[in-house]
Amino acid sequence: MNSPPSSPQSPSTSPQPPTPSTACSTCQNPISADELAQGLAVKVDGQFVCPMCVDNLPGKAQVEINRFRALKGLNATTYVVPDPRHPDHQRFSFTTAGNVLIHRRTLRDTGSFTAPPLPAIAEKAPSSSANRAVSSAKNPVAAVPGVSPPRHRLPLIAGGAVAGVMVIGVLVAIVTKGSAKPAAVLETTPVASAAVAETVITRTRGDYPREALAAWRAAANDPRCPDGVIAQISTELTAVYDKALDALAKDLDSGRLAEVRAGLDRLAIVDDRRFVAVHARAEELRARVSPRDTASPEVGDDPAEVRPDAPVVHTGPADAVSPAPPAPECWLFTGTDLVGGRKVPFWKANGELSGVYGTLERALPEMAGGGYQVWIRAVCPSGKGSLSVLIDGEVVGKVTGAECATPGWRPLTPSVVVRKGATAFAVKASGPGWRVDQVYLAGSDRAGPDGNASAQPPPWPAPAPELVAPAPVTEPADPKPAVETAKPVHVDRAVTDWKRVFVWPLDAKPEPLDGTADLPSPWPSGADPFQRSQRPPGAGRMQTLHIELPKASVVGGGVVVLMHRVRSNRKTLNLWVESTIPAKSPKSLEPAEQVEHQSIALEPLKFSETGDWQVFDIPFPDIDKFGSKLWLKFEDAADLGADRGFLLGKVVAVANTAPELGDIDLMPAPLVAGDIIANKEYQHRLIVLLDQVAAKRPSKKWNDPKLFDPKRIKLLVTNADKLWETQMRKDIVRLLGREPPNKTVTNLGIAESWFPEQQFKPSQPMVTPEECSLLVLAINGEETTCSLKDPDALMKWTRRLVTEVIGGDAKGRRGGFLPVLVVGRTTKLEDPSRQAAIDAAWPRVREDCANLGIPLIDIRNAQLERLKHDVRESSAQLMTDGLRTLVYQISWAQKKYVK
Repeated sequence: MNSPPSSPQSPSTSPQPPTPSTACSTCQNPISADELAQGLAVKVDGQFVCPMCVDNLPGKAQVEINRFRALKGLNATTYVVPDPRHPDHQRFSFTTAGNVLIHRRTLRDTGSFTAPPLPAIAEKAPSSSANRAVSSAKNPVAAVPGVSPPRHRLPLIAGGAVAGVMVIGVLVAIVTKGSAKPAAVLETTPVASAAVAETVITRTRGDYPREALAAWRAAANDPRCPDGVIAQISTELTAVYDKALDALAKDLDSGRLAEVRAGLDRLAIVDDRRFVAVHARAEELRARVSPRDTASPEVGDDPAEVRPDAPVVHTGPADAVSPAPPAPECWLFTGTDLVGGRKVPFWKANGELSGVYGTLERALPEMAGGGYQVWIRAVCPSGKGSLSVLIDGEVVGKVTGAECATPGWRPLTPSVVVRKGATAFAVKASGPGWRVDQVYLAGSDRAGPDGNASAQPPPWPAPAPELVAPAPVTEPADPKPAVETAKPVHVDRAVTDWKRVFVWPLDAKPEPLDGTADLPSPWPSGADPFQRSQRPPGAGRMQTLHIELPKASVVGGGVVVLMHRVRSNRKTLNLWVESTIPAKSPKSLEPAEQVEHQSIALEPLKFSETGDWQVFDIPFPDIDKFGSKLWLKFEDAADLGADRGFLLGKVVAVANTAPELGDIDLMPAPLVAGDIIANKEYQHRLIVLLDQVAAKRPSKKWNDPKLFDPKRIKLLVTNADKLWETQMRKDIVRLLGREPPNKTVTNLGIAESWFPEQQFKPSQPMVTPEECSLLVLAINGEETTCSLKDPDALMKWTRRLVTEVIGGDAKGRRGGFLPVLVVGRTTKLEDPSRQAAIDAAWPRVREDCANLGIPLIDIRNAQLERLKHDVRESSAQLMTDGLRTLVYQISWAQKKYVK
């Protein structure tokens, strides 16, 4: 127990080091001496806390732990400190010299680095000789100020005693190697455990909804919300208001006064001093609308008033009053309505995208025309890609996957003019996992979709009845002609992969996946190999890439390509199709044949504002007069430099019909991860995890490929199918470059004691660091047939298994492997309920793995019916491609962080 604040215990300067069997006081997991030596495990109020449970401590406690870690040169987090007075400034808290060096390199390479916000800013203790004495090397984290000699300072003594109760005690154990002196654990003055429980966790921007207005309402009513977070949300909400006012200003310039007035009435601006400028701009627009919209009558205030001296004009019979034009509709319909019971390629019946790209369209009843507002309720769990809505063939609004990571209404446009009689409505989605829940299409003067009782589903046009052809009249057959006429030849649609027989410039050879090249990852399954464009020597040359295609493979069709723009300022690529045409010459005895070069410019490729890989369909014009070989030329529209050329991935050729995006037959990226190059937060989590793994290996290093080879892989798969195992061994050759060793695929038991019994208890472990670096764990859909179908049980089981794979046994032995979890089943699931059970059990585990940095591979897309291959082949390809991407990321990090 802790002593009262008035008589704190003196810190222990040389306690005995903890035994290897020390367990965490929270989760009872073992704590090794290496974790103490690295500052990963700590001691709070005399109780040991493991690294995973440290991450669950209150934010203020984590700050104090990292502050003391930084003093000792251990691994500590760098925090960003927001300043409400200067929101544009970037200010950072304490850190270590090693982190400073890493941040400088990151700034040099990318221009910025990410840091989490500081949960709480600790108040500075008054500087005094007593405080300096308490914070000496023997007691480095003590925060209880000493008591000065009594000189009428009794109130200060009482205040210091009360303040001492609220201080969080943090112990960081540092165990040094060597047998001469025992390792010492530095301990702070213990304080009441209740102080940790009562610590208020400081709110961050992520604790509030993504939508700016909803976030403002929640933050404004939260007394614990810091000023910096409120300032950040107010800036986001001001940007939303400015965007809406910009659209209304354009409508006003176009003369659409009714839409402007309705938009101003609908735009409920928050009454707060932070939005004074927004209020002023809205009033300015309202003042501009009034004189144009309402004209004062010339005679008095009453329009019915008639002047006595006005002449009386006798008119004929009153003209018939023309009916008012129909008002715009107020429709609310679902993604299921858009599918309409049809079989739409790449879309499920509930409006969910089953592929990577897809268009969902259906004809609406004839619209009245005028100004319309468009809202959509869509969700994209992956947070990637974008979704656009088109009316009458024109894009009216767009949302990104990051905006729709959580369900909710998103306004696409406050007012768009639609012609009378328009019927075409379409939704285009790119990125895995999109689901269209509802669409709200109504006049601009109507209320929003929330709680709008007047919104009704549109009267969908009934499908045209199939015309039944009348039965043909039987007539006597004509006599068989002496010479039969030739039957018409039916040409089928042909889709073939590009054979990569020719690429120019010659330097545009396939990019290596050994980590030496910077490749945006993760990439879709089946996307590689990749070619990078080059800039040929010479003045005025651009980044260029030529590919050769047989004419027969694209005649009457075109190609579908996967590309990445690499640079954010690369907006467009120019395209040409080139060939040689034999020239017609008079009869001559000359053996040489004259040729003519022909080039046709195609529609330029326009990249979307996203950092993901993008698919384009490129139709070809009439090429009948071309030679037997074609060259498709890609070229930058502007000079963007000699480095960082664009990337070309998979290419398919389509003949005899127009190419479609689905022809490329790609599956979403199986590795659930961020870009190791661009996403610094994901990069940091992966490197921290590799540090923990390397600490349990004999070499203590992960950035040396000879000591930690990521291609040394072993798969533990529950009840693996023999045919799938054979297919997996074939596919993994693409990753390893050789035949895999025996017992690469081994059964994984689901019992909690299975891994310790196989790895820790026998004299010879199941797997050793010399033969394995990555340990793949695949339950293979069996969690639906046992107690692991409970999400809580599955999360606890996977966390325990991951901890044992990394940390080893209670003595820290026989561990040091990087765990890789696999979601999904390797064979066909005939029962849809089992797939639903898998989908329901894994979200919490997936979130837990993301927090811990554990890699996760998702092979559930192998169950899609649209795939051309068997489920075994598709699941083996997905697992291999996921491992291939992870191996590339680790190899890239090994070359980036060479020690």
